[in-house]
Amino acid sequence: MSHFENVDFQGNVHIVRKLGEVEKLPIYLIFNSSYGTSPYAGSGFEIPFLESRMWQVDENRFRMKSPDGWLWIFQRTKVPNVLDGNAGWKGLIKDDTITVWAPCGDKIAFKNGKIVSMQLKNEKFDYAYKGNRVESIQMNGRPILEIKSDDKTGDVTGINLPITRKLIGLQQTGSRPKIESVRGICVVNRVDKTLSEVTKPDGSKDSYVFGVDSQMQPTLKLDGNEEIVWNSVTKKVIRDGEWIYRVTPSIDNFANAFIGRTNAQKQSENWFYDSAHGRQTVQETDGTTKTETWFVSGGVLNGKKRAAEIFRDNHIIKQISYSYDEAGNLIRERRNDLLLTYNNGTLTQVKKKKATLWDISK
Repeated sequence: MSHFENVDFQGNVHIVRKLGEVEKLPIYLIFNSSYGTSPYAGSGFEIPFLESRMWQVDENRFRMKSPDGWLWIFQRTKVPNVLDGNAGWKGLIKDDTITVWAPCGDKIAFKNGKIVSMQLKNEKFDYAYKGNRVESIQMNGRPILEIKSDDKTGDVTGINLPITRKLIGLQQTGSRPKIESVRGICVVNRVDKTLSEVTKPDGSKDSYVFGVDSQMQPTLKLDGNEEIVWNSVTKKVIRDGEWIYRVTPSIDNFANAFIGRTNAQKQSENWFYDSAHGRQTVQETDGTTKTETWFVSGGVLNGKKRAAEIFRDNHIIKQISYSYDEAGNLIRERRNDLLLTYNNGTLTQVKKKKATLWDISK
């Protein structure tokens, strides 16, 4: 999830709802303005627990959508069938199967791009397919999830959780207008079937209503609340409630967009998460700018905090920097006028110097 609710790192509309749990693992439903059609929930939706997959994007790079909905990037090493992923993930390609594993030891296997199994500590999850859809999932040989569908239409109507005797209802009676530009004029060229309502195991319901605004741009209302609007061509968010968005995409499809927004009171916010260079910048409505940096060069420091700064009214309000030893252990932390010393992860000393407030406008 990005800094802004209902917007992803690339500036697309991105809405995540939790449907329930199976064996303490979350089952999420995601709507994204750039998604295609889910075999379980219809146009624009995805249920990552059922649709986890891995695909090749160019000669040397791969992407994985994990069962919890997160995206991971992998790259070939000098050995072509061995992959290195971000956050310490590794992968191995063997024929039509790619197996990836996290630093904690959890493993996921994909066959022809689709998830077929997971190993989480001592629990083994196996996926059984019927056509292009998951039919059931077993944990250590015991059924824990079953897909329910309409006998006549074949549409998925729910997710049954046998162990808890719970049912997640999925009602695909919604209509989503698909818009295209004809000689510069936006028109609805078709209407796709999609999800309209979800009934959760506790009986609560979520509703989704699609439409178009006065400019013939696609819209979505969640549970009858304010509209979210996005661009029919770029798929980038235009408006969410009172906020008007500005999205500047990166040239690299793997990189994040610069995202800004302004409300009716002319208050503005900006956010950019530069994962390639290890830097996040947030500008809040009062003008405060917060910057965080981290190491991305690999090795023992990869992903560790580097520095943080809060800047407001031409002053540095807060400044933090971190120092590590050769093994990657934190040894010093500077916080404005404080110097904190660590030994084997334990704070051992705090020193204070005369407080200083820098004014970089002078």
